[in-house]
Amino acid sequence: MEGRYTLRELMARLRSGGYLRAVGVIAQNPSDAFEELLQYLSGGEASMKLHYIVDRSDFLRKVGQLKAFKPPRPSARGHLIS
Repeated sequence: MEGRYTLRELMARLRSGGYLRAVGVIAQNPSDAFEELLQYLSGGEASMKLHYIVDRSDFLRKVGQLKAFKPPRPSARGHLIS
């Protein structure tokens, strides 16, 4: 989980850096502030877009296993095509 933030940590960093105040997010509850932030980023109520947060840890673990997999080498006595 290195380099990843929880919602509470992310909102605290945005608030302490002054970003939330700069964009007009005034909610104190992290989930409410996140909704206000998404509304601001999407351009308002009329142009709201849905964003999905996906946990890719299982996918990345499987990719790592595939990268580590070494396929068997063909034998030197393989069939020659003429």
